[in-house]
Amino acid sequence: MAGDPEWYDTFAAVRSRSAGPDPRWRDTLRTQLAEASWRDCLDPTGELRDYGGRPIGRYQIFEVGEVEARWGGAPWFEVESACRFVGPVSGFLNWESWMDAKTGLGFAKDLLWATRGYLARTDRPERFEAVVEEDFPLRDAASNHGFHDGDFFLHGVPGYDGYVRDRIVAAVTGLGLQPELFNGGTSHNPHRINQFVPRKGQTVASAWATFKAHDDEPLRLWGYNWTGMRSPAFADFLALAD
Repeated sequence: MAGDPEWYDTFAAVRSRSAGPDPRWRDTLRTQLAEASWRDCLDPTGELRDYGGRPIGRYQIFEVGEVEARWGGAPWFEVESACRFVGPVSGFLNWESWMDAKTGLGFAKDLLWATRGYLARTDRPERFEAVVEEDFPLRDAASNHGFHDGDFFLHGVPGYDGYVRDRIVAAVTGLGLQPELFNGGTSHNPHRINQFVPRKGQTVASAWATFKAHDDEPLRLWGYNWTGMRSPAFADFLALAD
């Protein structure tokens, strides 16, 4: 983009879904937004539009180098991620909102889900990450509704499901237990303990008793930052708090 653009106040960093930058990240962003029910929200005129086609803001799309040239020194600017299950930032969506608080929150949450990146504001030093490490009580590993009803987990990421299941197995193996994990399709938590295989001196009942005695211990995993997105701090970060 020639010259210095008029920057809008909010950025969404779009992370690649592979190890390297995604040269088709603009198409990927539109596809993921459509899956989140924001089909055609990025109007060719530069207007953001809602489900019914009504204007709800304006946007610009930038390559990483364009944002880095102006904002690379900002505390929120970051290209790499500490999480090995998301790639580097491939580009940025920059927008201003004309939305009410409810619509603005919904759009921001869906945008984080679609980008797996982060949100930042030009008037704040911090950023809000889409993917974080979160501690859960071990009991979530045996609950149909654990890990935010399964919404915490990333999908379509090579090696991610194995990572989650390995972490669960390691946690309960450390208690002297041998778990069997659920292997069927489900709309809830797909990574949960279905049963324990009794080891020498154990019964199924005693294995579950051992698990229950430790089910408040933490299990740390990478996944979507739903806890943060549902917090009042998220609305405050977006300047949408009532």
